[in-house]
Amino acid sequence: LDKPQSMPKRLPGIQSGKHLQNVLSKTLGNPSYVLVLVFGAVWCKAYHSLVPAVLGMVTDYPDVSFFKVDAEKLVQEAAMCFVETLPCLQVYHQGKLLYNR
Repeated sequence: LDKPQSMPKRLPGIQSGKHLQNVLSKTLGNPSYVLVLVFGAVWCKAYHSLVPAVLGMVTDYPDVSFFKVDAEKLVQEAAMCFVETLPCLQVYHQGKLLYNR
């Protein structure tokens, strides 16, 4: 039997607009690459409530890439990703935004 993976303590973070572009570009032309972005802010209680569930998904879906994005630090990037409220969970596949809530 496979050993169960332990739940990660933190999501990796997007550090800059260029980093976000690089991560998003990986979804283009790669049918096996799925990306989940979790937009939040330090002050957002709902974001902090969502993080444990997302960390559980990281364990359940090891082939999916998960990143957090601080929407307060990357304001322009959040706007370009059509983030209207926080927290916001987005799923990308083959360069297309499939889920945005």
